[in-house]
Amino acid sequence: MRRLLKISKKGVAVLFAITCLYSCTSPEERIKKNEVAVSTKAHTVVIQQMKFAPAELIVNEGDTVTWINRDIVDHNVTEEANKEWSSSNLRQGKTWSMVVKKAATYFCTIHPVMKGKLIVKQ
Repeated sequence: MRRLLKISKKGVAVLFAITCLYSCTSPEERIKKNEVAVSTKAHTVVIQQMKFAPAELIVNEGDTVTWINRDIVDHNVTEEANKEWSSSNLRQGKTWSMVVKKAATYFCTIHPVMKGKLIVKQ
């Protein structure tokens, strides 16, 4: 019986600690954290017939964009202005994903006429 009582006291102490930690954040902060987690979306850009489709994609900061190569030749995805990010060469059926941090134009370094644009909502 004493052992059961000790376990119960420990359990109550842990529950109390968790409750205290949770209550340290305001309801507004908890809602904001949940909104950030829920508001991010996944987008897909298909590479096909030597084009990115869609060529322009409107996203939110924190959204994930996945490019999938459905073409018969290799392609890649590279930020155009400063080459801040780049995929490896993507064979047919392969994908590459990234979390969007800011707006960018991009292109395929193998086929420079292929261009796309990520527009971040304000």
